[in-house]
Amino acid sequence: MSSFDWKLFKSLIKNINSYKMNRNMIGYSFEEIIKPISHQDIELFSNATKDNNPAYFSKYYAPPFLLYKLTFPLIKKLLIHEGLNINLLRGVFADQKIIWHNPLKVDDQLKIKIEINNIIETPVGEKIKISGRGFNKNVLVVESQTGFIVRKKLKNPRKNIEQTKDLKEKFRIEMQTEKGQELKFAEVSGDFNFIHINPLLAKLAGFKGTILHGACVMSMSCSNLIEKILNNDIGQLISINGRFGYPVYPGEKLILIGYESINKNSIPFAVINSNGKFVFKNGLLTYK
Repeated sequence: MSSFDWKLFKSLIKNINSYKMNRNMIGYSFEEIIKPISHQDIELFSNATKDNNPAYFSKYYAPPFLLYKLTFPLIKKLLIHEGLNINLLRGVFADQKIIWHNPLKVDDQLKIKIEINNIIETPVGEKIKISGRGFNKNVLVVESQTGFIVRKKLKNPRKNIEQTKDLKEKFRIEMQTEKGQELKFAEVSGDFNFIHINPLLAKLAGFKGTILHGACVMSMSCSNLIEKILNNDIGQLISINGRFGYPVYPGEKLILIGYESINKNSIPFAVINSNGKFVFKNGLLTYK
């Protein structure tokens, strides 16, 4: 592991008996200017997420979820802050929403601001709400809202329901994950969380083995919907959001289900595994 990952591991050990995050951290924020997006960034990320949109090479658009690679080092810096007292062994990403005001492109250099908006109690554990905003030449181009849950127990009962259950199914898309994809995505995203790269620590966290990043599953879902609904036109994408459900183990076959929408320019969706368990639920993609 890299030196920064050792910091993550040390933070895990330091807070392994912590059951309460520090509410005084609410409002804490910082910002950094990150290096420009490169052709190599796009190539490696699209390969790790099995995304072959030709716009990456004809219009030099970046994969929408390349944002995760750009922001995760900052989110990780926040999560290991010594004043937060977060128990990372019990932590999982709960939900995500991203809004694109403009597509990301090659040579864009973003200034990103990360902020802790709130820390709240939920039935399954404490939830920290984190927001991010990315500016290119002082113009807001992307926003994100992330929920991170610290579970009360390593294994919590999950209800296999979601809000689109009463909607009419419109289409299905098969998404095949690959063994080793979690390592490939870790390399391109910088997310070397132990639950993705270390089988032993993943089991200590309550999983059967290493799991695929939720952001990778969400990225694959987003790219497949862009291809299906928008004919690969990334410029039409406005937002995507939803909640993470059951873990995805590399090599599993997933099914993305699109539903009829009562609202114009939106598509509700969910992702299930071969057992019919929702790995991503209450999904909604909006477009121009």
